[in-house]
Amino acid sequence: MRTRSWLLLAIGFGAVCLFLAAIVLAASYVVIARRSVTTAIALPSWGDPSKVDKLKIDPILSVATLAGTTELTAISSMQSHGEIDAAYAATVYATGLTDRQRLGQLLLIGERYAAAENVAATIQTHQAVMDVVALSPLLSDFERTEALAQAATALYKIKETHLAGLALDAGRDVAMQSPFLKDANRFTLLNKLLLAAQQSGDAARIKKLNDDRSNFVDAGDTSAPPLEPPNPLPAIEVPAKNDAVAAAQAKRVAAAQKIAQLTNVKNVPDALVEELNNALFDEDDARAKVYSAPTAKLTLAQKIALVRDQVDWLTLKHRMARKAFGLSIVPEWEDSEGDIRAQLIQAVENFYVLRNEQAVALPQAGDITLAVSYLLRQQILAGRLGLYPDFPESNLADDLNDKTDELITRQPKSALRVKVETSNDQYYYHLVNDDVWNGQPEAVPSKPAVKSKATATAVRGAPPVTPQSTRAPVGPAANPTAQLTAPPAPPTQAPPTSTPAPPPPTNTPAPLPPTNTPVRLPTPVPSRAYP
Repeated sequence: MRTRSWLLLAIGFGAVCLFLAAIVLAASYVVIARRSVTTAIALPSWGDPSKVDKLKIDPILSVATLAGTTELTAISSMQSHGEIDAAYAATVYATGLTDRQRLGQLLLIGERYAAAENVAATIQTHQAVMDVVALSPLLSDFERTEALAQAATALYKIKETHLAGLALDAGRDVAMQSPFLKDANRFTLLNKLLLAAQQSGDAARIKKLNDDRSNFVDAGDTSAPPLEPPNPLPAIEVPAKNDAVAAAQAKRVAAAQKIAQLTNVKNVPDALVEELNNALFDEDDARAKVYSAPTAKLTLAQKIALVRDQVDWLTLKHRMARKAFGLSIVPEWEDSEGDIRAQLIQAVENFYVLRNEQAVALPQAGDITLAVSYLLRQQILAGRLGLYPDFPESNLADDLNDKTDELITRQPKSALRVKVETSNDQYYYHLVNDDVWNGQPEAVPSKPAVKSKATATAVRGAPPVTPQSTRAPVGPAANPTAQLTAPPAPPTQAPPTSTPAPPPPTNTPAPLPPTNTPVRLPTPVPSRAYP
């Protein structure tokens, strides 16, 4: 009898264990399903954008950044001289560009590569564009969609239909799902995406975009869109001035100017290279003393500023070690590329450790989660751009998924989320809303109500409305007017007419703006902004 009781207890205990295991398995399935790869997507292979050893980089124009010229001015000069490889290298390795400025330059460079039918460079550049669009927390959703439409246009020019299709799909997701776009904005952006798609002959995407656009053809709400949440982290301070570093830097600038001012020469004279070499060694010594000095008396903000400055300097050294200025300036650094690379990795990790310490000290719990998620996005973006070598992408992607899950719980439907797709050690990032991130189907929007035919006609023929507000500027000198495109003026209604023009049929694309030229970017004012 006693044996039978023990047997019943064992069976009961086993049943309970099986039940609990089933619950855990079901919960795991939900999480995996939510974060799993969309198997229909063939993920593009990632290549390190900072590997530029096969490019033809003009050394004289490239050295301009060592001579005191701002990065943005130097890159614009490279492009105006037709030195696109030099412009690409300078843009990728830039440490003083905002995400918006880097995105703008990459789009212009990618367009030039596409026009020259340089397929590999066009693909590489626009993969970087798509990473910036998805991972930067400092762009507006209007800008993201506009950039993806322009990227798709360039990619279709070189017959890269797969990556162009991914760009269109990512742009459509933002245009349709962003909580920061009014319906009139959606109509404008879907128009841009449709224009890009019509180059491809992809009937399915053309029809889908046209059907999407038809949902907003009568959109007339021109009120201000919701504001996007600003970065809760404080801007990074400028590091304290050090007289020895300033003197060494002035010596380096003077030496570099002698090279940057050369004209009508094929090769840089050895004597000028040697002078710059010596100046760089002196500056490196001066900086090394500052970076290795005790920091116990520094505030957290001062430590962050100092380590960020060290990251910038090591990025420049790493660029030189890779001969990414177009000539050999410091052969000793080329021989020590591995050591410099390791120092750069350590400095980047130190920077984000300190920045995370700053994030978790924020007074509001919601701000902490948002700030940490922003930092994770910026770390992954730095790695994808080659500025954080050998970055632990898998671990960072997992951490980002955890923080995204937390954000959705704390602040549901407040912004688009980064969706991480993985397959065969390849990663792809794009933005979706909470429902799609959790594996649910996208809701089909209903057509907005039309108050009168006259109103609908007036709005349909009006210029695009102002895009949503951008995030607060980052960095002490950030320029809030440096947009991808200048915001168009809000539409004004025309007087009602007795016989308004009928709307276009749903399945027939309406006439698009008579231009095949991608959106041009104004030259933004240079600013120093850090993540």
